[in-house]
Amino acid sequence: MERRNLHPKNLDMFDQPSLELQFDGAVYAMLNKEIAEKTRELHRLVNLQD
Repeated sequence: MERRNLHPKNLDMFDQPSLELQFDGAVYAMLNKEIAEKTRELHRLVNLQD
């Protein structure tokens, strides 16, 4: 049975990240963007106080 899973037509599946990894990557990108926006906002507020 294991041989069937390693059939060449199934090898394409190994090239694509799992759905869970794709979701984790999307969450990471969203959080990274939000952190960048909050950092810019914080820098702007600190500069206003100077």
